[in-house]
Amino acid sequence: MDMETTHSHVGQNIKRIAKVKGISVATISEQLNMTRGGVYDIFKRTRITDDVLLHRLAQILEVTVDDLLRHGPMPASGHEEIMLRFERAFREWKNENEFLKEQIKEKDLVIKTLLGKFKGAS
Repeated sequence: MDMETTHSHVGQNIKRIAKVKGISVATISEQLNMTRGGVYDIFKRTRITDDVLLHRLAQILEVTVDDLLRHGPMPASGHEEIMLRFERAFREWKNENEFLKEQIKEKDLVIKTLLGKFKGAS
């Protein structure tokens, strides 16, 4: 496949797919190890000739390179839109769950430390 051949605005496709999937510019910039401004520059591009960048973006957005180069995956029905929203909500829940697990670990450590000091003072 010729990565340079596009039939639509690849940057806008990437932006739209990220929005539909609920993937933020911050997340993309972190995954690509670039600034948010760099990601916004990608959104402005009508084509991308860097195969590595295309494959990395496809991986981050969980689509194929073909999806990036053409109009990308569009919800074909209300059912698909519901699935996309569910996936987004699940991803947000999973991230929050991981954050709360870390908070619990930190609180457990503080409790153990305080109990150790209390036992030592008795």
